[in-house]
Amino acid sequence: MNPIIRKLAAAAALAATLVSPLGHADDIDLYTGGEAATGAQANVLIVLDSSANWNANLADGVERGKTELIALQAIAKTLGDNINVGLALASGNQGGHIRFAIREMNNTNRPVFINMLNQAQTDFGTASDR
Repeated sequence: MNPIIRKLAAAAALAATLVSPLGHADDIDLYTGGEAATGAQANVLIVLDSSANWNANLADGVERGKTELIALQAIAKTLGDNINVGLALASGNQGGHIRFAIREMNNTNRPVFINMLNQAQTDFGTASDR
């Protein structure tokens, strides 16, 4: 190979290596910019697996599904109206259903979402939690 071409190829490889981290983005970057970055609110559909392991106990004795619902409830309380959120329950090969359609987390819908999560905790372990 010609020495000049070899040097140009090495320089191009070095430039590509130095520039590539600048174009890297994490998943969270989709949401941190909000409407200002994308021009639209993010739509997030949370899909929980409510199959057999839904009732499995974790090391501390709490059922897996309940801990997921409690965590979602804590997160829901912090959401602003710059994001749309929904919840679906999937149960293995039996399919699933939308428990809460994707809606803006404004002052009207956020409490409805939180109440639905409360009701899901109350119904936990019954046929209506699937």
